[in-house]
Amino acid sequence: WGAALIGRGLRVTGLDASPRLIAHAAQTLPDGEWVVGDIRSFDLDRTFDGVLVWYSLFHLAPGNQRRALRCLLPHTRPGGVLMMTIAT
Repeated sequence: WGAALIGRGLRVTGLDASPRLIAHAAQTLPDGEWVVGDIRSFDLDRTFDGVLVWYSLFHLAPGNQRRALRCLLPHTRPGGVLMMTIAT
């Protein structure tokens, strides 16, 4: 998704707990911003027009999914879009 969004002129910030995956993203998509962090406890101190959480939350237990949502929602600006996949 990052390449498609960047290709459309959007600014992309990616978050992952794996330094290796973040390094790969930075190497292959240098126009993005790539951050090592835990989806359950991060704070980027800003909001975004759109937050895309694809194939991430369903790896977490339901309690940790709720923790992640408490981090994601404040990063979505008022009127912004939060799009995600989730399972229980």
